[in-house]
Amino acid sequence: MPPKKRRIAKKAEESSPKAPPEKKSKISKETPEVDFSELFASLALRILTTADGEASIASPSSICLTLAAAAAGARGSTKKEILDSIFGGAEESEINTFLRRTLRELTDITVANAIFVDESFETKQEYKRDLKKYFNAVVQSADFARNGDKEAEKINAYIRKKTKGLIQGLIPPDAISGGTRFVLANAVYLTAKFHDIFDEKDTKLRVFYNEDKTKKKVPTMTGLLTDSQGAKPTHTKQRTYSTANFEYIDFCIGKYHEFQFFIILPKKNSTCAQLKASLLDKNGISFSKIQEEAEPERGVHLELPKFKMEATFDLVPFLRGCGMQEAFSPAADFSGVSVESTHIDFAGHKAMFDVNEKGVTAAAATCCIAVAVSGYDRFQMIVSVKKEWALLRTQEAEFVSRKKCADYWESELHPNHVCMKAEKGLRKVGIFKGDSGGPLLQKINNIFYEVAIASFSEEKKRGPDVFTNAVKYCDFYEEITGENICVFD
Repeated sequence: MPPKKRRIAKKAEESSPKAPPEKKSKISKETPEVDFSELFASLALRILTTADGEASIASPSSICLTLAAAAAGARGSTKKEILDSIFGGAEESEINTFLRRTLRELTDITVANAIFVDESFETKQEYKRDLKKYFNAVVQSADFARNGDKEAEKINAYIRKKTKGLIQGLIPPDAISGGTRFVLANAVYLTAKFHDIFDEKDTKLRVFYNEDKTKKKVPTMTGLLTDSQGAKPTHTKQRTYSTANFEYIDFCIGKYHEFQFFIILPKKNSTCAQLKASLLDKNGISFSKIQEEAEPERGVHLELPKFKMEATFDLVPFLRGCGMQEAFSPAADFSGVSVESTHIDFAGHKAMFDVNEKGVTAAAATCCIAVAVSGYDRFQMIVSVKKEWALLRTQEAEFVSRKKCADYWESELHPNHVCMKAEKGLRKVGIFKGDSGGPLLQKINNIFYEVAIASFSEEKKRGPDVFTNAVKYCDFYEEITGENICVFD
């Protein structure tokens, strides 16, 4: 989001203004049932409201593209929550059609969508076809179980490349686990020039008003927007709109004036927080209404701070607050993606915005990481192993499904074995190596319960540690893992 304060001064003209200019947009002029411009603006305002009064930047288009891709694989109430909370209850077919058309027609913006799928995860062909059809997404294979760190770097490298190095480290450390099944990723990059608007020699330190009304001096660019023939025309087709609380201006930028740059400026009696609240108020003026009523202005003197801004968001709390709850729980239904149950474990967003005399450079990226409901992230417990009643190990660990465990140990795994793996640390060695024969204990309400016997592990394999079931806890295991793992020949 641009800095909070910009001064706009109109240049008086005796002649009457021109008729409203035709909007420069490569998007089809077909009128959709849903106002996506309003939807994107509302999403941006909502997420920026979470920035605790700090200047910030977000890309609603990047977020929406990623969540629409997730919704394509969701079913039932999981899908409904995504569509209602993020897309205003719009029909999925309408959303996908709009996004498909937009991706096809906005050729001056780099937009990349991808899904990285674990090699052991069977993705439905219909879902892959939908990702290709509506999002032009590429499908890439990954080995999250054995090479989580390497795969995270591969995804980050993909985002880096698509954003020309502007977005770094979208996938944070430890976000990928052995239970990761797929990662949805989006990247957006654009650059647009200010043709004949600003000159570096006119950039000077000028007063900038912070949100709390304090002042500071910042490098500020000065330019004249004009379509008149007498002065040097910028052909920016600038328009303005004003109320008692704010001023609005938009103008065209880019090589072919194909982008619309807009600024909403609170007046002295208002703040950015109040402005955002009023724009989100259902009874207040909408962003679409502002754009609809903006009128052409023959000349505008513009002072715009020169700035570069970056922001990182953990989207999970924000999306939960919007009403998207089920997708993050084991109750999530992503059966449109695969028969294997999954839920979103992490959603992240990064954005940057750079404005200088030459123009605007912007980039953003969003990811959603889905994990197996019955995999590593299903249940966490404190595991202790003791031999001859002497405590040997205390380690936070998680149950691993038999299918995933069998991928590591193959014929060595027997039906009466239970597998677990450490969540943090010691990933390359067997955490219980040397403790074979000792009981595996779970601490519940300060009472230790014996649930299995340590069987085997191996330093050279990154596989789970294997334990032999304590049969009387079969129901307990089944409740936790969702599997009948106490099966004996």
